[in-house]
Amino acid sequence: MARSKASNLKSLKVRILDEEYQVNCSKDEVSALEKSAKYLDEKMRAMQDISSALKTDHLAVMAALNIINDLLKKSEKAEQVAAQNDAISSLTDKLDTTLSRLNSGKARS
Repeated sequence: MARSKASNLKSLKVRILDEEYQVNCSKDEVSALEKSAKYLDEKMRAMQDISSALKTDHLAVMAALNIINDLLKKSEKAEQVAAQNDAISSLTDKLDTTLSRLNSGKARS
């Protein structure tokens, strides 16, 4: 079984702030990893543009904080949308029930 996991892995080189990193990921995650590395590179370069005095490790922490902040905002928004969808579904069910009662009352008349 370990052999099948190893055969699914791909070794990949990504560049972040002109540094090359060798990473392994599953073959189906290569595209996502490349996009992630590009996104991180862009965030770190944006931090570097603001303050060129920051060391690479500080840039990485600042970029990570910004990325997590963005992620949390999107997560909160998704939770709000899910709650709104639940409320809409509940109202739709109530309307369907009311309409069914009204229609069954008309059918008896």
